[in-house]
Amino acid sequence: MTPMVDESLAATGQRIDDLEARIRVHTPERRLSMRRHAVALRHEQANALAAARRAPAQTTDERAARLRSRLEVAEHSLDADLAEDRSAFTAAVEAELESWDRFIERLLTRAAEQTGPARDHAEAAITALRRQRISVNGRLDAVRAAGWNTWREERTRVSAARDQLEQMADDLSATLY
Repeated sequence: MTPMVDESLAATGQRIDDLEARIRVHTPERRLSMRRHAVALRHEQANALAAARRAPAQTTDERAARLRSRLEVAEHSLDADLAEDRSAFTAAVEAELESWDRFIERLLTRAAEQTGPARDHAEAAITALRRQRISVNGRLDAVRAAGWNTWREERTRVSAARDQLEQMADDLSATLY
């Protein structure tokens, strides 16, 4: 592992620690739903560290960049989860979706390095991931259009679609060592 990669992974680990600290200050019910972010990040961090120990610097840099992108998604997602009003919620989800775009591009780069059936599978999964991202955006439009009394119902639908996007991305990311 190069010193630069080691520093990058250490800094990312600190940001994950900070995210976990933000989660810990909430009620047990809220912590449980937010915990998915930290679990996915720790898994991605472990994969990046393992890659750093056994792989060339270029592969390690790519894994570290993907981890940073996933962390950015989680930070914005947590902001959305904690948002109390419609404006803050929509702004946080918009930022989260922009982060998802960058993360998906990193997954696409990794998929392009694959060959044969592995590449085909990864590209198909990325296509499904992009469709889900578009679905989240459509649901966010419904939040914006909802009346004052009903926007929280739409928020619940957006959150469910965001959870599905996150699960799909984490499953795919785990297969793209």
